[in-house]
Amino acid sequence: MIYTGTQEELLEFHAYLSSMNEHLHFTINYDLSQISFLDVMDPQLKPIFKYPPRMVFKRPPNVRDIVVKSDYPPEKRETFLDKVREGNYKCGQCAQCSFTYKCNSFTHPRTGQRLKIKGLITCMSTNLVNMFKCPCGLSYIGKTCRSLKTRICEHHSNIRTGETKKLVAVHFLQAGHPISSLRYIGIEMVKMSRRGGDIERKLRQRESFWIHRLNTLSPLGLNEEFDLKPFL
Repeated sequence: MIYTGTQEELLEFHAYLSSMNEHLHFTINYDLSQISFLDVMDPQLKPIFKYPPRMVFKRPPNVRDIVVKSDYPPEKRETFLDKVREGNYKCGQCAQCSFTYKCNSFTHPRTGQRLKIKGLITCMSTNLVNMFKCPCGLSYIGKTCRSLKTRICEHHSNIRTGETKKLVAVHFLQAGHPISSLRYIGIEMVKMSRRGGDIERKLRQRESFWIHRLNTLSPLGLNEEFDLKPFL
């Protein structure tokens, strides 16, 4: 440290500390012109170091700094929303609500098995896997990081404009299905861990999982391909 008083005052203070306890004696080391790493009284350095340096203590690293943060989730307090069952619900605020329905499970399009919906999903939900159904029984599995209602609007637009690059639109046009017959539900809300990650990759992984699980590849379904790249 740098003491700004006189040498006599420093020595008097040292003597006072030493006299407080006969079993405890304080030592002192001081220099009138320099500290170990910087000559503060050097005339050539005075213009550079106008203010004397300050000694700052830094806490050494401990176990908490070294160990990786735990991924164990904090204790969650129950709210009224926790009592709402997982499932697909209408948001009640958009035009796309008329194309979906309330349910907490859905039927496998090939086997008839009942499968649970994962998460609390509405038209406003984002980062999820969804399933579209046409009147003839074929299904399409998709994913979106935007709101579900936005994705539904895009499918409706593709059907109206006759988008030939989209298998869902092509099927509806060839089969003569009206747009009003399209039904959709969200089947899984995709969430990342507390450590974060690539949400787009996670969505593609879950989309591929459900395409395989529900066997919706063409001609048994309306999906054109099964992407394994997200798993590599």
